[in-house]
Amino acid sequence: MNDAEKIRENARKIMKMCFNVLPGEKVLIVTDPLISFNIAEALFAAAQELQGEPVILYIEPSRTPGGDPGELAALALAKADVIVTPTSKVLYHCPAMKKALEAGARVGAMTEINELIMQDGAIEADFLAIKPAVDRLAEKFSKGRILEMYTPGGTSLKAVIEGRQGFGQACIFHNPGEGGGIPDAEVNIAPREDAVEGKIVVDACCSTIGLIKTPINLTVRGGRVVEISGGEEAERLKELLAKPADPNCYVVAELAVGMNPKAKLRGNIIEDEGVYGTCHCAVGTNLNSGGVNPAPLHIDMVQWTPTLIIDGETIFKDGKLVGDCLPGAED
Repeated sequence: MNDAEKIRENARKIMKMCFNVLPGEKVLIVTDPLISFNIAEALFAAAQELQGEPVILYIEPSRTPGGDPGELAALALAKADVIVTPTSKVLYHCPAMKKALEAGARVGAMTEINELIMQDGAIEADFLAIKPAVDRLAEKFSKGRILEMYTPGGTSLKAVIEGRQGFGQACIFHNPGEGGGIPDAEVNIAPREDAVEGKIVVDACCSTIGLIKTPINLTVRGGRVVEISGGEEAERLKELLAKPADPNCYVVAELAVGMNPKAKLRGNIIEDEGVYGTCHCAVGTNLNSGGVNPAPLHIDMVQWTPTLIIDGETIFKDGKLVGDCLPGAED
């Protein structure tokens, strides 16, 4: 099977396994010039094979991750049954997508996707097999009060999560209003915005920046990033967060762990944040993930080998799930 055939095969997997597209469903594929158009074409053909009604929307690349795509795009989002976004910047967290989800759209974010990611790695996972472990862990997040996150790189956080819903995202979006990343697989939660304390050390990757050479150090007080230090990547992150001139960009929006045993760290956030053996934190908006912080961006930051503790119970130990271990994660 050549590269193009692999992309077409995995596009079929996305439309059938991930979305279960039904005849007559309106499928909106949003892409931009910084993403290979071959991906959008393959998704379009796969939706047609299932007798869906696909449309490709070609937009200008967003200037900020999580930025709104504009009025015309928002109108299209509002009418779709299924939305897939192979885009260079994340659209999942924008206000227009929130409205689409609330209206019942099923949404798959494919931020920073490329042809290699469409051929192997995370996309090869059996998402239906991953889902039970993802759902069990999400339930533990939802029942928790205090979450602690530690990594060998230096991350040391304590957050209040009481009253917040944990979201299990295993790339299976069959019900109205379900959404998440593809081919990501993760469990995430929006901590209480004023109740996160400690330090985040980003040593794997950061959305819009890529792989990390010099760790980024972030100090968090009262749920906000108050200091950023490191090397070139830290300076780029400072610029990203400062550009909108909105203090809500500095709020810790999400805490999560990767759950995809096939995922590889490549420097593309849609796969990197799903790597089993990593965790990630995000700053910015979290309105689409159970939080209350509006912001014009959402930045995910990935770290290696987490230990996660919820209400005194160790859930992850040195990057491995403790208890109901994900089948195949040790391979």
